[in-house]
Amino acid sequence: MTSANTEKSLAEDRGAATPKISVIVPVYKVEKYLPECIESVLAQTFTDFELILVDDGSPDNSGAICDAYAARDPRIRVFHKQNGGVSSARNLGLDHARGEWIAFVDSDDTVLSAGWEKILCLANKTQSPDIITSSMVGARLLPPTGKFPLSQWISEGGWEQVSFSLCFFKRSLINEKELRFPVDVRYSEDRAFLFQYLCACKTVFSSGISFYCYRKRADSAMSLARSRIDEFLLDHMAMTSRLILYCVGKDVPAVLRAKIFTFMMPVLYNCGRRRGLSDESIKNWLKSLRFKKDELAYVSFPRKMLFRFGRASVFPLKLYSKYWVGKGKDD
Repeated sequence: MTSANTEKSLAEDRGAATPKISVIVPVYKVEKYLPECIESVLAQTFTDFELILVDDGSPDNSGAICDAYAARDPRIRVFHKQNGGVSSARNLGLDHARGEWIAFVDSDDTVLSAGWEKILCLANKTQSPDIITSSMVGARLLPPTGKFPLSQWISEGGWEQVSFSLCFFKRSLINEKELRFPVDVRYSEDRAFLFQYLCACKTVFSSGISFYCYRKRADSAMSLARSRIDEFLLDHMAMTSRLILYCVGKDVPAVLRAKIFTFMMPVLYNCGRRRGLSDESIKNWLKSLRFKKDELAYVSFPRKMLFRFGRASVFPLKLYSKYWVGKGKDD
């Protein structure tokens, strides 16, 4: 899209009606799954939404499929761009979104038809929460339901049982805090976005409704992480360090700051599996991390011990990875 076209599109965005939800779907090499994803969104019993399909320079027929659906339904808007990764595609969607709420759906996943209507019906009975959460279809553990102060929601297990695809974000809050997805990492970028958004939240409405259907694929980003273990670990190292800095000077509850450990744990768990990263580089990185006493109060004893052992020697992490996690051998 040229600069002139971008300016024209942004002007059209500002002048258009405001839907309740903007659904952003990044699209890349998913021609096999994309129609099912789009159809599931269009089948929603809640109809006040716009569907933003961002073709991230897909080399297959995905872009043409997006255009074909847009020609049939005025709620669909398509943007074509050069390939830049899923984060850049989501960011472009955020630039053009008009809805009160923002939702993200991966192009190989689907959503249940009555999900959004049920969730928003319940949310409308509460006083304007900062974020709305739901559940994955088939999840064994369900988060607590109801409206909670952020700290209580986290303390009762909300963070561990939710992902950003299960959330509805306020567009006004995203724009106010100038939040976007990091474009220089492949892994943990969505979790980092959720964390930064929660830093601006006071209240959470947990609907307890399951609507999102996740498709397991052998070529998904997380599946490929096993063959790209160094890149996977480096991304988690980068996001851990960035989030620690992001919280500086902000009024972020200690219970949320403690969740930065979540980004560090894959490094500790998978230390024995890395190929190119040296023991010294991992140990020095762990030594560079600083956590406050009030944060550590919310971290489990085993996690604190792993962290402290790793700062002294990577050897205990290797033993843990091999004999406890069971993932010490290279694939």
